[in-house]
Amino acid sequence: EALAAKPRWLFPLLLLLASTLLLTIWYYSKVDLAWLVDEQLRSNPRTAALTEAQREQISGRMNPAMITWSSVIAVVIVLVLVRVLEATWYTLAGKVTNVDRTFKQWFALANWSSLTGVIAVIPAAVALLMADTNQLVPGVMQPLSLNELFFHRGTGESGYQLYSNISLLGLLGVLLAIIGVKTWSARSWVFSTVYVLLPIALIGGVWALFALR
Repeated sequence: EALAAKPRWLFPLLLLLASTLLLTIWYYSKVDLAWLVDEQLRSNPRTAALTEAQREQISGRMNPAMITWSSVIAVVIVLVLVRVLEATWYTLAGKVTNVDRTFKQWFALANWSSLTGVIAVIPAAVALLMADTNQLVPGVMQPLSLNELFFHRGTGESGYQLYSNISLLGLLGVLLAIIGVKTWSARSWVFSTVYVLLPIALIGGVWALFALR
């Protein structure tokens, strides 16, 4: 209710960006980049058939600074874009269902509910600290993901990307968004759950269809 009156969004967005970027830079400073590039080439169906010499040639051209900063830029773009898309969906859905809130209010809700991503940095940092090798797949930054907790798929196996991007704290963020919609709409739990989960289910369903093949 207080967020509806003062829809501040900059602080949670900057906090999420800062914590995620620090974790990303730390990961790339610790990981064996030559091994990581080789692992990704082997696990990608389009490059798996390359010869050892070809893979070594590609790995040799990879600049550590380029890999790190391209990843940093990608993190910023993805995090901001996802929050904008969430707020856009909430705004459009609100117009259809008569939930009268502004884009700024929905943008604030999207950013505050995403703060569980800041908490997720803590177990990721513990995993990096406890790692006894520098051959670390990106999944190490998601120790509470479904893949790390239950499925344990390798980087080239079906479902790896899907399960690695679904985490317990991410689900908690979805729950916070549902609570926010219920508070602002004064509607039922079913309405609020569908309001938040519909685009996730549609996008996730298509993603799962390809990821699990």
